[in-house]
Amino acid sequence: MDDSSGNVLKIPSRSNSMVSFLSVPASSPNSSLSMDGSALPSHLTLTPPRIITTKRMYSSSSSFLSRDSSPSTMRRPRGIIQARTFCFAVLNFLVIVNSWRQLKSLFRGPNDDGFQNRQQERSLRNVVSKKDFDVHFQDTTIVKNGEDFAKNVTRIYTEEPSVLKQSKQNFDQGLFILAGLADSLTSIPNSTLAQLVQLNCEYQVSLHILTAEVSSSSVLELLQDKYTSCAPFIVLRQNKAVKSLFPNRIDRIAYLRDVQRDSLYRHFVDGSTNGNEETNSLMLDHSVIMVMDLDLKGIPTNEELIQEATKMAQDPDTADVICASGHMMNPIGYYDIFATILAPQTFTYPIAGRLVEKFQPGEDTSLVRSNDIYGSFTQLDLLDYFEQEALNSVDGTVPVRSCFGGLSLYRGSTFFQPQCKYSADVKSLAAFANKEDARPCEHVVFHDCLLKNNLSTYIAVKPSLKTYWDEAAPPKSGLISNSQQPLNNRLVTYRKRPNEGTQIVDGDFSLFINESGSVIVSKSTLNGTSPDILWRIDPDPKLFHEDWDMMFFHLKPDGLLVLEQQVKKLRSDVNPRLCHVIDEYKDQHACRIQLWSSEVSGHASNEYELSLTISGDLEVKDTANGTLLWSNHEDTDVQVHLASDSSTSFGTESPRRGIFSCIDSGDETVINAALDRPGAVAALCPGSIFRLKGPIIFSHDHQKLYTQGADTNETIAKALIIVDDPSVATAVSMVDKSFVELKHVVVDGNRKGLGHVSPQFYGGALIDAGGSGSVGQVISYIKAYDPRSWACVHIIEGPPEQRCQGAIVENNDIGPCGSHSSVHNEIADGISYACTSGIIRNNVVEDATDGGIVVFGAPNTVVEGNTIRAVTRTMLGGINMVDTAPYDGNYAGTIVRNNVIDAKDARIHVGLGMGSQIWQCPLPSEPPKPPLHGGVVVNNTLTGNHMGYGFAINGVKDWTVFENKDLSSHVGEPSLGCNGQMPSTPKGFQFDPASSHGSFQGEFETASLNSIVETFRIEELDGGNKPAMESWSGRFLPPFVSSKSVRVEDQIELVRTK
Repeated sequence: MDDSSGNVLKIPSRSNSMVSFLSVPASSPNSSLSMDGSALPSHLTLTPPRIITTKRMYSSSSSFLSRDSSPSTMRRPRGIIQARTFCFAVLNFLVIVNSWRQLKSLFRGPNDDGFQNRQQERSLRNVVSKKDFDVHFQDTTIVKNGEDFAKNVTRIYTEEPSVLKQSKQNFDQGLFILAGLADSLTSIPNSTLAQLVQLNCEYQVSLHILTAEVSSSSVLELLQDKYTSCAPFIVLRQNKAVKSLFPNRIDRIAYLRDVQRDSLYRHFVDGSTNGNEETNSLMLDHSVIMVMDLDLKGIPTNEELIQEATKMAQDPDTADVICASGHMMNPIGYYDIFATILAPQTFTYPIAGRLVEKFQPGEDTSLVRSNDIYGSFTQLDLLDYFEQEALNSVDGTVPVRSCFGGLSLYRGSTFFQPQCKYSADVKSLAAFANKEDARPCEHVVFHDCLLKNNLSTYIAVKPSLKTYWDEAAPPKSGLISNSQQPLNNRLVTYRKRPNEGTQIVDGDFSLFINESGSVIVSKSTLNGTSPDILWRIDPDPKLFHEDWDMMFFHLKPDGLLVLEQQVKKLRSDVNPRLCHVIDEYKDQHACRIQLWSSEVSGHASNEYELSLTISGDLEVKDTANGTLLWSNHEDTDVQVHLASDSSTSFGTESPRRGIFSCIDSGDETVINAALDRPGAVAALCPGSIFRLKGPIIFSHDHQKLYTQGADTNETIAKALIIVDDPSVATAVSMVDKSFVELKHVVVDGNRKGLGHVSPQFYGGALIDAGGSGSVGQVISYIKAYDPRSWACVHIIEGPPEQRCQGAIVENNDIGPCGSHSSVHNEIADGISYACTSGIIRNNVVEDATDGGIVVFGAPNTVVEGNTIRAVTRTMLGGINMVDTAPYDGNYAGTIVRNNVIDAKDARIHVGLGMGSQIWQCPLPSEPPKPPLHGGVVVNNTLTGNHMGYGFAINGVKDWTVFENKDLSSHVGEPSLGCNGQMPSTPKGFQFDPASSHGSFQGEFETASLNSIVETFRIEELDGGNKPAMESWSGRFLPPFVSSKSVRVEDQIELVRTK
């Protein structure tokens, strides 16, 4: 995108959602333009920065708003003043001229007159762009080229209800808008993106992001694709020349905030009311603007944001500006002191860092941070001040003159004060400037103007509204795997105030620090009495300081577990050796005293985790290979306390565990013995073989099974797990367990040696996963083939009230799976997936004989980057989206994209089948199955010379198919049709218009496609005469499997893959 262009860049958006990329357009230096190129309202005009000024902007000794713009009050002779005034005037004129030249250069457009076209005044209604599909078409829309398609989408889109349409706007409720700056979309943390999308789509909060660079975000697309109705979402790009025009960082940020503020007014205020001032005023009184830094590590929950915004919008007596309490963790304390001025005018910034190194009249010097970050008044003390003041406040807020904290909520009428800007004159605020930027914070400037224009404006910090500016843990340390705490609480800490500590809780067990600085693992009791203390560390009294601020229990980069105490430097002056420099804080000279350590460390290049297991054990492990580095019940150097009535025992006779020794061959019993408790790891030796007489069973959450070292060394021979008993079909069961992992192994079902097993007996899938309430399962880098029953990998959905969530199947080599027999129906799927919100990614499925990948609804699941290939065995379906069960046809949020289906050397009957009427033929007396709905199929490719039907659709609604490619050759001929209806000859893009409704790409042709899998004649391959496919709709199916099919078998000799 050209820097000076005002063109719209298309990115995906939802129905009722407005998502656009815009750029800062060129504009005339003689008028102020909005970001869309049209003239700004007169009260929101951008002017170049006033770099030099001698005018005193404000002075009044009777108000707390007063201040002298000069850092010194010394009088000078009149002649000198006149000379200086003349020089300043000349220099000021030259600077302004130069500034206009720079602005002219910045905003020069591509047209002959040097400026951007003055297009008609535009609101979002006619500048937003939409992805090339719409999931709310009620009738099938087929367009033959991209231009017509874009027109069609625009027509449909502008007819949909929008919060920007006057007829739809509820002015009594106003607008909720979140605005933020970012380097790019990819620089925004994924967790924040998820919250933003939820705000946008579930809470209908309009979003406005101004970025330095336009870049797509796959994470954002995935998140947005789960929704079909969202508020406006606008992404604007700043002109690259802005950085050179404003070399000062704060000047630049101030300018960009003004640009964004003007754009917000244009699009959301004037764009909603057509500039009606009376309507604007009514709406703004009930609107809330949330200004947020989008690179924060942690932000309040959406529920908290909506609650605060709703309260502000409905109650005129609440604060006009509410700032979050910014938290930093290294060291712990209040962040954003540069933007914070306490009432009446105490600047919290340390004197040594100020541009004017002196206290101003009226400042409370006891509330200014010490020059030393660990001095007499720290940012932790300032955090305590806010929290204590809030306790004494009726509404939990603390009045200030300025603040930010990374998040501020503004009443709409306050935020859009026409007289105020972020980039206003700053000289009069020199007392609040720092040395680094040589100017005050832009929020100080903006808030100062708000107060000058309305002395009743109430600005406040709300300590309960928290943001987090950095990782809770020091670099490469502090990772706690089993904690349910958010990111900002990964450190186990304790502040010297009641109920201010963090803890890890897992089941009945808790890990925390108490008010005496002791680390304790306790177990809750059934009768409600005090918890049993299972283990504790009491700090060495020789090192322990009674007068401490914080305790930290965390991991060092080398896996050393430590307990540290944060003290102020002046408290250690008597014994300076205790106040050593910690590696992570060399530039801060942090004063943390180490009170205890595990005395067991590894290598700094590895990653370690501290976990509290569900059985109450505290463990430090190497995450790369599962090495147990340290465990609390094996450390004899710490004091262990056991309650007399506790049944827990840490037997001293058990050997101390160090580096895990891998399991070298055997059967399922040795693996199951290793998987005996939550968090257990079964590391198999490279090249080992395990012959199963029964299944391997994941018995608890957080367990792992893998070949040791295979994750870092691709040449290592993966352990082989092979079924070796005629009564066994399932080799590995992960069912009903959460956060379990199966990686880097080979699983052989041994159908060739043991024969086929019917599902109606004991024939489960070779690998069973998913199940009731399971979350976060992972199957990756495995080879699985030759299942004895109906599937290689099966991810089970679980009961309706406890569906499986978030299972990941990626980077696996699957197949061959199944064989064909018209008598026994011995076909098998490659991957059969019914979990919600999951990922099937980058797998190779070769010679599956039923479906390569079968998607059973699986709402909000992404299927991408997979290759499905038929080489020696006929395959019924490459990717199947054909089943109504188990989600009643709901495929909402399910995206199938960027996959390759290759009929290389064997036939694939249907490349990518979509719809409830593609597969089995119902009896004449049965009603047709209801349509599937909500699926998206985009950018998939068919290849190979043996393809039957390509992209085939029959039995869908609200379905979207676009940008797919057919490079295959279609062969074969239809046989007897379903209930006497002959299907059409196979082609690349076909849909049945009687039962298929959605948005389909232009290549689709109408066809008859009822039950095309069952009624299709097999192509003769290599001159061999192979029989026509028979109907198999009456075959037995287990209750958890939808329609299945059969196909032709070609024998293949399997070679073990190492």
